[in-house]
Amino acid sequence: MRPHLEAPLLKEREQFVSRIANRGYCLRYQQMVAEYLLYAVQHLCLKDGDCTPVGLPAIWEMGQSYHRERLASKRRKNYAPDVDTKYKDQLFFTVTWLKEIGRLDSIYSDSDNILNQLMVKDFYRLKYLCAPLLTERLSYLRMMQNSGYSLRTTIREAAEMQLVVIEMLGLTQQRPVSIPEVHAAFEKWNSISRGHHCPNSEKARQQFYNIAFNWLRFAGMLIEEGKAVHEKDRIDNYCNWLRHEKGLSEETISGRELELSHLTDYLHFIGMSIESLTPIIIDGYIGQRSKDGCSRRSIASIVTCLRDFLHYASLCQWTPYDMSSSIHGPRLFPHETLPYAPDWDTVKRLVAYYDGKSPASIRNRAILLLLAVYGLRTSEVAELKLGDINWTDDTIVINHKKRGRSMLYPLFPEVGNAIVRYIKEVRRNDWNDRHLFLTMSAPLRGVNRGDIYMIVANAYKGIGAMAKHIGGHSLRHACASRLVNYGHPLKTVSDVLGHRSLDSTRTYAKLDLTSLSVVAEMNWEGLI
Repeated sequence: MRPHLEAPLLKEREQFVSRIANRGYCLRYQQMVAEYLLYAVQHLCLKDGDCTPVGLPAIWEMGQSYHRERLASKRRKNYAPDVDTKYKDQLFFTVTWLKEIGRLDSIYSDSDNILNQLMVKDFYRLKYLCAPLLTERLSYLRMMQNSGYSLRTTIREAAEMQLVVIEMLGLTQQRPVSIPEVHAAFEKWNSISRGHHCPNSEKARQQFYNIAFNWLRFAGMLIEEGKAVHEKDRIDNYCNWLRHEKGLSEETISGRELELSHLTDYLHFIGMSIESLTPIIIDGYIGQRSKDGCSRRSIASIVTCLRDFLHYASLCQWTPYDMSSSIHGPRLFPHETLPYAPDWDTVKRLVAYYDGKSPASIRNRAILLLLAVYGLRTSEVAELKLGDINWTDDTIVINHKKRGRSMLYPLFPEVGNAIVRYIKEVRRNDWNDRHLFLTMSAPLRGVNRGDIYMIVANAYKGIGAMAKHIGGHSLRHACASRLVNYGHPLKTVSDVLGHRSLDSTRTYAKLDLTSLSVVAEMNWEGLI
């Protein structure tokens, strides 16, 4: 009894235990709480009249010390140390008491702290707040929250996996971590049973590597392979040159960056680098791209990208000489191919495939209508902003990137109604992104060309249509062909499609089946 009476903060402890008694708890429970508080006062060196907040790491260490002392003092038959949870109770009552007397660190009650939003129980909140690299962990979790990830599922799982990564790598502070270290950490975790976080599951393996690589890279702790980083820096330099010196559009630069990433992957696969490039290696890469299914026109675009990059590489002395002139692509002829255009009945079936019964279907239907009715490019649909639509005048502004200017179109009722329904029922209007069409899942962002391609391709597969091309551009061809077949002048069709020149539109005259059928029915006797 004397230690309780002689220890500091006697009045505060008595009041807390009295509140426990008033709630109907038994005498033994009150004695246990009193012991918890006495241990806290002694271990944390609390004093009367001192209002300094107690740091969370000190409280966590106190709980661990209490746990170790219990395990050392208890010698019971068949005692299972992992079952002992008294130290969790000790931490709970200590935190509750310190909070009541105003001695708890304010970070514990900070409502803006994402970990406080995730962890309700005191023990787990302390555990996550006291684990190493708190600042780095919080920054990454906030980034995920700002990207639209679910707080209660995805972000919570990421927070849990961060502690696993820290434990397996033995991290106590920021330090460089190599990729082999990450693999070794996973193997270590794989040899330990973790209950519902069992690393033998594919989901747990993916979560581990996702957090280990993405979080450590975000925190600047991951050591990438030197060659890969070096070549990525070179590609970044080339893209900046295209942007600032040649004035190419971001869309073109993005396409070239993607192609050069394919090139570096190929070089790594065959054990080469940019310094060791030769015309024979480039020919081998072009042949591989052809085997991957690239068309002649695509190969020609790839060659154009490679020649320009090789010229820049020689200027930077990355290669021994300028080999751009030795790279040749397939010869292309003007209007050598017919643009593929599905018939209009197929287009109607594609639009009808998205019946509007689900949020994604409502969004996808509006996208398909824009592609088919206006003949827009997928990039033009992806870049549409909320401000591009004037609901008062029923007009829509389309920014034709290739033409380099914007055009005003009337907003047809069916298209406008589909967009209105999407905005009212589906779109996350609270999200800070002005793109008209957003992704349906995190990370929330504007849809891109790849997303639109998959939307159209899934519709083709859904209706069972056998088509040569199943991307959004096929709907552009369908729109152009329909306008030509309906007798509209090529100049009008060119303006609608946003072509710079009539030469780009004339190819659709070859699809004017109405006029061709009239020619076919002519009486040719006597004309030759």
